[in-house]
Amino acid sequence: MSAQKRASATGRDVMVATQGNWGGAAPTVLLGYGEATDGSAQILGDAVSSSEAFRVAVGPGGELRREHLHAGVVTQPNADWWTTACGTSDDITAQPPFNQASSGFQGVLTTAPNLFQGGGSVGTVRISGANKRFNSTFWIQVVAIAGGHPVIGGAMGLLVVQGNGAQVYKFYNPGVRDGGDGKWRKI
Repeated sequence: MSAQKRASATGRDVMVATQGNWGGAAPTVLLGYGEATDGSAQILGDAVSSSEAFRVAVGPGGELRREHLHAGVVTQPNADWWTTACGTSDDITAQPPFNQASSGFQGVLTTAPNLFQGGGSVGTVRISGANKRFNSTFWIQVVAIAGGHPVIGGAMGLLVVQGNGAQVYKFYNPGVRDGGDGKWRKI
């Protein structure tokens, strides 16, 4: 949201860039944003020390620190986290709007990229300074974790942005663990 505000305030294109893994394996997740003309390498380099960037908190041995022990971003290398976390919860692709061809959401989780590519791969999305819209479709999955692994049937979240759209769509599933109903909700 801060990146969108920056594009709106400056009238310049802003790029959001991500890189890294959730926990343990280096490099750890890093998300930064800046002027699109700076490029992803410069944006990520600045994000290492920026107070506006997001960095996964790890201890000296690479272990997740307390603030990141219970939820994790699904990156490409740990894409199986999503399947594990789903357990017996409803499949989001069978729920509205993901099962409606006219919604623009159908197939988005298989055709659009995860913004968090993981490892040394860089994920980027650009926000137009002219119209304040995201230039491409992407998604971000978040799952409950314990001990650095996804919780079977745990809570899950999904953020989806459609190309040429300005809205971030948020979905939440409390999971079936601990008495949750396993149903998806748009929040």
